[in-house]
Amino acid sequence: MSRRISTGLLAVIGVALLASPAAAHSRREMQMMADIRMLQEQTQQLQQQMTAAVEQLTATLKTINARVDEQANATRKSFADQKLAVDQFGSDLCTNPGLCFLGCRTDMGGTDHIVELE
Repeated sequence: MSRRISTGLLAVIGVALLASPAAAHSRREMQMMADIRMLQEQTQQLQQQMTAAVEQLTATLKTINARVDEQANATRKSFADQKLAVDQFGSDLCTNPGLCFLGCRTDMGGTDHIVELE
């Protein structure tokens, strides 16, 4: 009987020793899987944050482009108005003989004035 107990005891101890590395291996795998799940979650959160940031930058860029277009149109209109005023001023100077000091010359008997641009 004592032999059976010692054989049984050896079998239990052997199984316990063999199960210990397997359990440790299983614990390592479980820990690695948990780490992978955490990394996947963090990656998903970062992807969502990046998407939100890109959307915000796109909206800001649209606003800036609209403002730049408005400013370009205002500048273009301003230059056109300025050119019109300068042309009108030059025309007024040349049609008034008393104010024609910018190189205007008159035809021999007429009142037409021509501006010489050099």
